[in-house]
Amino acid sequence: MSYVRGSGPAGHGSSYGSFRVSTAERDATVDVLRTAFADGRLTDTEFSARMDSALEAVTYDDLHRLTSDLPGHDRPHYRPAPTPAIAYLPANPPPEPAAVGSLVTGIAGYVSFGPLAWIPGIVMGHKAMAATRDGLHGGRSMAVAGLLLSYIGMVMTVLVVVGFIAFGLAFASGPACGP
Repeated sequence: MSYVRGSGPAGHGSSYGSFRVSTAERDATVDVLRTAFADGRLTDTEFSARMDSALEAVTYDDLHRLTSDLPGHDRPHYRPAPTPAIAYLPANPPPEPAAVGSLVTGIAGYVSFGPLAWIPGIVMGHKAMAATRDGLHGGRSMAVAGLLLSYIGMVMTVLVVVGFIAFGLAFASGPACGP
């Protein structure tokens, strides 16, 4: 049984024909059908068939076919809501300068500067970790690498200093036995 008169090709009656509809738009179509039924424009059979189809509609064309022969079918509910502007992040965001600095100073500490480079490396590494949390800046792995190099270098420096102090204290008083 064909209950829709004047259904045209895809896109007929709506420039949004193949776009998917929302629940609110299905509900608005149901309101148009209820009004048409209350006004006597639809029989019981037509109304129930169109209601079922309206609740199962997927696209704007589906809804338009159900109401194209009724007054009020061209209401604004046949237009999708404007989509908000979406700020897309770049595929590879630029690295945070502090992350690069942390990595460079972490490596430089092993080459020549030692603790003089590792302390700024730790500070810049933590600054870079905080700056890369939002995803707008890259270089989080550089910051982690710089922090690890700097912390490991500082721990090794402390162990060497403690070792020298212990060695110096052990042999400073001289041999424990003898004349």
